Amino acid sequence: MARALGLPPEAGGYLISAAGAGMLGGALLVGLVGQRWPTGWLLVGGMLANGLSHALFALAPDFASAAGLRVLAGASLAASGVARRTLLHVLVPDALRGRVFGTLTVAFNLTTLVAMAAGGALADVLGIRAVYALAGLAVVAGGAAALGVARGCSPEGPGEASKGHA
Repeated sequence: MARALGLPPEAGGYLISAAGAGMLGGALLVGLVGQRWPTGWLLVGGMLANGLSHALFALAPDFASAAGLRVLAGASLAASGVARRTLLHVLVPDALRGRVFGTLTVAFNLTTLVAMAAGGALADVLGIRAVYALAGLAVVAGGAAALGVARGCSPEGPGEASKGHA
């Protein structure tokens, strides 16, 4: 992406670092104030913000805006990750939790591998900006789909979401 912005190669490292800084800041922020929001909404909000930050990153005109969007991407990824793991711990029965986490880890790693291969091939054809835009829109679509689930999802059952858990 640094090349697409007309920047030197080392700028790519700074963009990756910006995402890492966002992840750290997002995790700290969720730890401090995350209990104020229902976990399901934190998951959905994180997904939507992450997808939008990737889609907007594809349109970034300069390094500063690209770096800011990478910080937002990292922070929102941390928020959705914390929420996802929290919901899994609360909603999955103890006897199944190891299998569920194991299955999700394998699925995540496999889809990441496929996405990297497909993203590289698509970038050769469409350009890196188009790939970031498509990936961002795919995450937004997932967040929109999760929105319907978050409305009725709560560890205590439907209607309990206002208590801060889901």
